[in-house]
Amino acid sequence: MLIAEVGLNHLGDELLAMKYVEKLSSLGVDGITFQVPQETYFQNPKNKYLKLRMKCILDALHYTKSFGIKFGVAIGNVGLIEEFENHEVDFYKVLSSGISDNVLINELVNNTKKKIFFLQG
Repeated sequence: MLIAEVGLNHLGDELLAMKYVEKLSSLGVDGITFQVPQETYFQNPKNKYLKLRMKCILDALHYTKSFGIKFGVAIGNVGLIEEFENHEVDFYKVLSSGISDNVLINELVNNTKKKIFFLQG
């Protein structure tokens, strides 16, 4: 399985984010991930411009799924799980900021439909 991580390479530019998704989708990857850091990450002045609206992330999710490509999110916030579950995200990656968050890990293991996880340390 080949997973392409857009991460934050979109630099907060929604058009660039979708260009990544379109290009990667055309290359035959099996899955694409986006990083969705905690809000505190964006409070740092050097990071505030990297934030994508949730609508853009969900548009990317629906676009990839329309081509049969899996979509995952890299998260560090347990509060995002319910929304992504409602949109049937295919897999999760835990950001390094969430690696020691037992609540996050337990929620992913016990209360998500998909059981594919990546831990980043």
